[in-house]
Amino acid sequence: MPTTAPLSKPIKLPERLCAVLLLSSVLSGCSLAPAYQTPALPVPGSWTHTPVAASAPTAQTAVEPLSDEETQLLAGLDASAQLPYRVEQALAYNRDLRLAILRVEQARAEYGMSRAARLPTVGLGLQRNRQHLHDEAADERYG
Repeated sequence: MPTTAPLSKPIKLPERLCAVLLLSSVLSGCSLAPAYQTPALPVPGSWTHTPVAASAPTAQTAVEPLSDEETQLLAGLDASAQLPYRVEQALAYNRDLRLAILRVEQARAEYGMSRAARLPTVGLGLQRNRQHLHDEAADERYG
């Protein structure tokens, strides 16, 4: 039976080259960056009770305060009576609600413009043309 030669020759690397490759691959996994420190949050450390009216975002997008009936209902649900205040704060700082209010105001303004476009308009114009001629007699006659 004939013996066949291997299809490829084995690659022989010198020991020194193997050591350098192994060391470089190990060192490439090391991170030399400093340890990450989380930045301080711009949030107060404790809950402070501030009135909603004093801290409401803007008058244009402010939400109406709770009615007396709503306040009584919420106060009955919560023994500490903080629920009405927190609901008012949630409504005042609700971004989606403020965007919805702004969209309603925008739609009202666009509706007002479209209604105004249907009304008749009155315009007044005044124009005067005067022609100056080189001849003084013609200027008096035609000018």
